[in-house]
Amino acid sequence: MQQERVKLQIPEEWKKVATEITAGKILILGDVDTGKSTLASFLARRWSNKKLAVIDADLGQSLLGPPVVVSLGHCQPSGELKLVSMRFIGATSPVGHLSATVSAVKNLVDKSAAWGAPITLVNTCGLIRGEKGQWLKQQKINLIQPQYILALHRQEELEHLLSPHQRGEIGIRRLPVPAAIKRKSEDQRRALREKRFQQYFQEAKLRQFSLQTIRCLLDWSSLESNERCQGLLVGLNNADSDTLALGIIEQFSFQAGAVSVLTPLASPAEVKEIQLGSIRITPCGEEIRNREK
Repeated sequence: MQQERVKLQIPEEWKKVATEITAGKILILGDVDTGKSTLASFLARRWSNKKLAVIDADLGQSLLGPPVVVSLGHCQPSGELKLVSMRFIGATSPVGHLSATVSAVKNLVDKSAAWGAPITLVNTCGLIRGEKGQWLKQQKINLIQPQYILALHRQEELEHLLSPHQRGEIGIRRLPVPAAIKRKSEDQRRALREKRFQQYFQEAKLRQFSLQTIRCLLDWSSLESNERCQGLLVGLNNADSDTLALGIIEQFSFQAGAVSVLTPLASPAEVKEIQLGSIRITPCGEEIRNREK
């Protein structure tokens, strides 16, 4: 999947990192709108001759897959990233889903190791402040055990995350944020998400699943009326809880024992589990908010 690239002057510090690092697990940290995805794309192009895996854990402004998933991609000789695996979180922010997000990242890091990637690049979200931000980033560091942290900073906003590892074995590289990287408003960020959802579902078809044969991570009876379920974003998973595709619930009937889902998935027979998300959207990608019963 191609990422829209910001036209900018690549800092010399970025080029130096691309030359110095030849192997290892690399974690990219930074506030929102500091160029984390741009840095990941730049490094993928520079390291396209290597067996490179990229894990994208930015649920709202994704580099690889659609929003609401943690995704794994393999770098192609062209420098483009090919999506190969996803883990559904079901929200555009990790808040309220911290443990699930960390678990998904660890699962895909393990997949990268099994694939034999000498370099694994982990792109993260911009949640860096408060107890939740600190817990999320420290858990990722503890579980991933990266050899390098690439810290994109404008001032010293990451020092509370970096200082515990300053004297450790992790190589910390503080990198500048290019001047061309501008902060986006919440409306701009929402518009970008909606565009990604619209592109993802543009060729979706309606598929029906039996509640008798598909397991749900929540009891099906816990769902409310069809009206409240309509538009709910779901993950269509295989038996190992790997996400095959996203879906949008169109019709749900507990009495009839069936759920109809709009999805681009071509082979619904592989679906063994439906994972419920926490947001609702229209097929055009618009997030549904505060709908009355």
